[in-house]
Amino acid sequence: MAGEFQTHRPLTAACAGLTLLQPLLYKRYVMLRFPAVSLFVLGLSAGAASADLSAEDVWQDWQALLDDLGYSVSGAPERAGNGLVIPDFGLSQSLPDAGGRVDMRLGRIALRERGDGTVEVIYPETMPMALAVTPEKGDAVTAIVTLRHEGLGITASGTPDRVVYTYAADDLRVDLGEVTIGGAPVDGAQGMLRLGAVTGRSEGVSEDGARRVTQEISAGPVGYSFAFDDPENGVAISYEGAAESLDYDGSLRLPEGAGLDDLPAALRAGLRIANRMTFGPGESRFSGTEDGIPSRGTSRSAGTVIEMTTSEEGLGLGFRSDDLEARMEGGGLPFPIGYAAERAAGSLFLPVARDDAAQPFALSLDLAGLSLAEEVWAMLDPAAALPRDPASLRVDLSGTGKLMVDLFDEAAMAALETGDRAAFEPERLVLDSLLLDLAGATLTGAGALDIEPGDGTGMPAAEGAVDLRLEGGNGLLDRLVAMGVLPKDQAMTVRMMAAMFSVPVADEPDTLTSRVEFGKDGSIAVNGQRMR
Repeated sequence: MAGEFQTHRPLTAACAGLTLLQPLLYKRYVMLRFPAVSLFVLGLSAGAASADLSAEDVWQDWQALLDDLGYSVSGAPERAGNGLVIPDFGLSQSLPDAGGRVDMRLGRIALRERGDGTVEVIYPETMPMALAVTPEKGDAVTAIVTLRHEGLGITASGTPDRVVYTYAADDLRVDLGEVTIGGAPVDGAQGMLRLGAVTGRSEGVSEDGARRVTQEISAGPVGYSFAFDDPENGVAISYEGAAESLDYDGSLRLPEGAGLDDLPAALRAGLRIANRMTFGPGESRFSGTEDGIPSRGTSRSAGTVIEMTTSEEGLGLGFRSDDLEARMEGGGLPFPIGYAAERAAGSLFLPVARDDAAQPFALSLDLAGLSLAEEVWAMLDPAAALPRDPASLRVDLSGTGKLMVDLFDEAAMAALETGDRAAFEPERLVLDSLLLDLAGATLTGAGALDIEPGDGTGMPAAEGAVDLRLEGGNGLLDRLVAMGVLPKDQAMTVRMMAAMFSVPVADEPDTLTSRVEFGKDGSIAVNGQRMR
């Protein structure tokens, strides 16, 4: 139930919105910009201020932001009554990776001066938009996306150097129409996004040598669907879902003279992006067929949060979903699988700019209260030998390392693929915490390693130690033997190995500890006993 959208001005909304996602989806950002443009065309923007604003001021504001975002604008405005009309508004941009260009035709848009110092932005109730992606190599792709709205109202106010937009709509809907690849129609492709009760506010201003954009959007309910049917290749996919609500907060700082066609340079100049998407309770369904084998499934959650930040300091990603439930069947699975989790969360932080000095990174994963459906337990453990208590897994890693090239420099990253050097060379790896609670046994751990620079020919040398603690391990072995999953002789072998490389904890039954030490010379020792 995740989707990402944000905007700035009514006409620059989608462009700015997609721009905020660009660093994460750089290679595919052109295709992703178009749906955002179709939504921005809805006029999602914001604000209120007490000064006169003309239609020409709003038009110039759009042009300034679109130029900052790397777009070329087509469609000359015409004076009509108390405002402007752009009869055929269009955008184009070069493709930074493979070469070529992307063109978007957005149709007719009007700017009407209301006589009180504000300007109304008007879109047709039905607005087809055309996209054409023409790479230097490969097939061209075209698509028609149609925007429909009910009760859409957009007002621009403020001053020429600080235009603010407020907007609201009873219903917004975007439908995917005809798609072609290399001139040939792609039959069987359908897609839809629908937002109800939309409200929002956005504001942008140029100051301190940069354009700053902030955006707030609320909507709900939200619905979406996608379907693709290719009988010739035996593939069919259908996916649909809904959420009770959607809230978005985003910000963008784009330095003057920085172009998004050169992300490494823009980041060094001070480009900063922050996004936060919050989805309310929702559910989704999918079904499909591949090679004649059908599959289907459902999922639901009490809410999901997705976050992304990008700056010269690094790229940060994070997600969290609460009260998850999912069920899948078919597709080669031996029996239907269902599971639930109280919480699923994760985060990632990576450096993005090349630097001779070490930079921090971090990774975390948190699965709490994970349980299997009763029918799955009935297949795996019909005698109920294992505890049905929910399982948990948490891993927190951090460290420092050197990034050898800019993360968003496509040419430099591609060159590394043909050489022996890695893009990232870790210098220190820290296991801040490890927790695995499963079937009555609990494993915890922590430690740190200092890593020597490698030559690309093998594992680099490391020095440090990791401490592990296992509670309930022997009890788990007994239950696995009773289930018939683990033969007695293999269980005995495991117990002997545990006795050799672990230390029992006094006054704590069925509890073992181990300390694994790594030496610069490549040696490994467990509780002082050298293994290598």
